Amino acid sequence: MRTSEITNSKKVIDSRDVIARIEYLQAEKDQAQEDQGDEWNEQLYNDTDEGAELKALLALQEEASASLDWRYGEALIHDDYFEDYARELADDCGMVDRNAKWPNTHIVPNFVW
Repeated sequence: MRTSEITNSKKVIDSRDVIARIEYLQAEKDQAQEDQGDEWNEQLYNDTDEGAELKALLALQEEASASLDWRYGEALIHDDYFEDYARELADDCGMVDRNAKWPNTHIVPNFVW
């Protein structure tokens, strides 16, 4: 199964897509290693686009491994889209009172107490 490249320009990335892409890239790497046998060069592979992508996705997976939902579908939300995502999610869940006034209608990203 061919998967699409995971990039940080997407608004939302599902962790299951990351997992699928890692599995795909790992299988491609394993096949290339088997095909090349003794001539396999790990460093040359790591310098390819696929090698760099696999390395980055494995690092992302390692960083996110503390999430209990990683294998079941954790949403990775781009910073630039977070406020819109939070508003849409709250609206979809019926948590938005259309008659509410500020501050009940205001979501502040990256707010620190």
